[in-house]
Amino acid sequence: KVIAALFIHLFFTAILFGVALAYGFSPTLYSLQIFYYMLCEFILVLGICYTTCAVQVFFRDLSQIISIALQLGQWATPILWDINRVPDRYKWLIKLNPMVYIVNGFRSSVYDKELFFSHFYSSTYFWIFTVALFGIGSLIFKRSKVHFADVLLGFVGGLRIVLGAECLSPEVSGALVLKQIGHLAVPELLGGHLLA
Repeated sequence: KVIAALFIHLFFTAILFGVALAYGFSPTLYSLQIFYYMLCEFILVLGICYTTCAVQVFFRDLSQIISIALQLGQWATPILWDINRVPDRYKWLIKLNPMVYIVNGFRSSVYDKELFFSHFYSSTYFWIFTVALFGIGSLIFKRSKVHFADVLLGFVGGLRIVLGAECLSPEVSGALVLKQIGHLAVPELLGGHLLA
């Protein structure tokens, strides 16, 4: 899904350049920094996905919490509002959001004509945060993946009780695959016996 969303992001980046061109901001060498900021965003999102996807198996309500956090994060990021309107003593709070670095980077690449390394502290904070999140996510994923089958098999056992023993016979063998049915992630056993 992250790579699929990247294509949508490229489309909207092209629209950004079209609007900038209409307002008299022609592309320059500074505009090539967009690819650097896209890489930053890709790695940040991948780190978030690694961290949350492993926990999602054990804590199914996490998707609701993530959706609320994303909405709050969107409004806390200076996309449609100017960070310079925030008093100086509170700016550091806004800059704790790693997306501020990316949004300001896109702005400076297209409009302000600034190089990405001119904001040393912002760059350093972003990369420390992102690498730490990516490392924590990888560690959580590696440590918990051995328990995925137990949790999912327990879920299948619960389905056998709810749906009846005839729906899933214990002698069915095959690999576990996640199938999305409505909002419920349901494992389905391959081997001729399908749940859908």
